[in-house]
Amino acid sequence: MITLRKTIQISAPIHRCFDLVRSVDVHVETGKIIQARAEGGKTTGLPEVGDETHWSAKFFGIRFYIATQVQELSSPTRFQEGWIKGFFQVFEHEYLLEEYNGITTVTDIFRFESPGWLISRIVDSFILEPQMRFVQAQRLDIIQRIAESDEWKKYLTEST
Repeated sequence: MITLRKTIQISAPIHRCFDLVRSVDVHVETGKIIQARAEGGKTTGLPEVGDETHWSAKFFGIRFYIATQVQELSSPTRFQEGWIKGFFQVFEHEYLLEEYNGITTVTDIFRFESPGWLISRIVDSFILEPQMRFVQAQRLDIIQRIAESDEWKKYLTEST
C-alpha cells in the first residue's frame, strides 16, 4: 500500500479550512487536472458521515470510477473518507487540522492500493504514486489559495 502525506500551513480559520477540504464543490475544482467529476450520491455541498459520492477521474487518458463514503467527521479537526467500490482495493483519504495563532495546519494523508499483487505494486509505485503526489500537492495549493482569499465565499456560507 502507498501512503502519501503532505502538510500545508494556511492563514485562515480552522473551521473554514475544514469545510473547504470536505466540500464536494472544492474537490471538483481542485480535481480539474484529472477531470474529476462528482457523478452520484452527494454531488455538491458539504458531506456528512455516511454520505457517499461517486467519482470519476481521468488518468493517462482512461476514466476511472470510484465511490467513497465519509467515515469520520470530527469538526474541525478530522475528516476521513474511504473506498466503498471502484477501481482500488484500498482507498483512504484523511485530513487532520490544527490551528495555532490564526494559522491552520492541514495534513492530507492518502492511502491507496490497486487490485492485484506484483503488477499492482509496480503500477502503484512507479506510475500512480508520482501522479497522485502531484494531484495531492496541487489540491492543497488550491485550497490554500481559496481559504486565504475571498474565493472561499463561493463555496461556503458567511457563517462558516
